[in-house]
Amino acid sequence: MKKIKYNLKKMLKFLPIFIRSFILEHWSIFYYDDYKNIKAQIECYKPLYTKFDSLEDTRNLLNKIAFSGRKGIITCEHFCSEQLKQITDKNLKNNNLIVVCVVKNELGRIERWLDYYRKIGIKAFAIFDDNSNDGTREYLLKQSDVEVFVGTHDYTTINKIVWINMIIAIFGYDKWYLVVDSDELFTYKNMENIKIDKYVKTLKSNHVLIEPSMMLDMYSDSNIFSVSSKDNYEKKCCYFDNLGYYIKKTSEANYIVGGVRKRIFDNTKFQCLPVLSKKSLMFMTKNTFVYTAHTIYPFKYNYLCNFNSVLRHYKFLKEDYKNYVERVEKNNFYNASSEYKAYLDLYHKNTLINLKNSKSLKWKDSNSINKIKISDKAVTK
Repeated sequence: MKKIKYNLKKMLKFLPIFIRSFILEHWSIFYYDDYKNIKAQIECYKPLYTKFDSLEDTRNLLNKIAFSGRKGIITCEHFCSEQLKQITDKNLKNNNLIVVCVVKNELGRIERWLDYYRKIGIKAFAIFDDNSNDGTREYLLKQSDVEVFVGTHDYTTINKIVWINMIIAIFGYDKWYLVVDSDELFTYKNMENIKIDKYVKTLKSNHVLIEPSMMLDMYSDSNIFSVSSKDNYEKKCCYFDNLGYYIKKTSEANYIVGGVRKRIFDNTKFQCLPVLSKKSLMFMTKNTFVYTAHTIYPFKYNYLCNFNSVLRHYKFLKEDYKNYVERVEKNNFYNASSEYKAYLDLYHKNTLINLKNSKSLKWKDSNSINKIKISDKAVTK
């Protein structure tokens, strides 16, 4: 039966999008006993530390997610067991655009990160602090435009998704959310002349409620882990690959893959083909859910790879080395942290890794987005 389910799901990518989406959203017909168990937990779900604006909407949404299959069931199990606590109340819920982020020990980078988003027009941040011990939480508590959240469980990739969705439910639906990591700078075309509030109004007027973005790895002309987060890393890490990107078609989504990390790290014994497409800027309704770091529910939004924005991604700063060692030790990231094992495996063999080559381009402004080329050839493996 397990093999039948695997082969059936693999075949879905050949079906039209609307059929594929419908089947995936009702996939728990193959896991019905598991679904019945988690459904009982959802019906009894009562958050201990937070008061949702609409608990009934949250329950209904969790039921839909659980019915989407094994991954949805696991996410809902974590959702029902987590105890999220908002430790500040700065009356930011009325904002129509909220930046949501999960951080851990980001004191060196968080000030510059906040400053960037404030300059493009962000007025409210909802940040989950994952047990920082370097002063990050204390710094965030002092910021008048930042609500700070904490939880009871340790970091896993599933728990991160739970935290993000809980924060969205607390702040409320029918508004825009920008979900980004602390090493990502959301960048859209012509942003030098248009603030982000005007940008989202344009999206909505064009009936675009989910903005697909591409993660664009940025790097310097020196060796990896040599530029500090305390430096002006946006200026120093100003190079990127504009070629070598492909579409990976799966049953659940069409992903962008490739880029500099594949170019450099794909030759190790560990799997390193990171997904470079994300749904970061989203108008969240009571029927919308962040499903994974790279996909969203309803699944129909996960097959679009055209983009007008990128997440400039600063992945190899000096402080990141220590973080990656911890991720490898804990095995708490996707696929037992195999991506980070690939980085460290190659780095320990040769600490003089320079990502820049003769084909690298230098970032000038948001119009540099137009230079990125994605191959029409799909990678189906």
